[in-house]
Amino acid sequence: MRCADLLAQRDEPVDRAGGGAVVEVYPAASLKQWGLPARSYKGRGNAPALGLLVDALLKAASWLDLGECAGACRKSDDAFDALVAALTARAAADPLLTIPPDD
Repeated sequence: MRCADLLAQRDEPVDRAGGGAVVEVYPAASLKQWGLPARSYKGRGNAPALGLLVDALLKAASWLDLGECAGACRKSDDAFDALVAALTARAAADPLLTIPPDD
């Protein structure tokens, strides 16, 4: 809701299809699009699955170096989701995204 309020205050309209300065990201959708597991990695009980998912992402994106953030991504699904959102936003800036069809 906070984001919606901030976006409403902008002088220019927001292109919700991803063509503007703002990109709406759903980490599960990005993971699915990348061919990675998009379920069952959230919550303390799923820590092993989160670690495997981080490994899978690093294997798929061999250029990615998490540096000091690796531990946080393995311990926190929120940190991992933030990483996925950042990668997706960067892909939108290049542009390297697949835009959903109108239907």
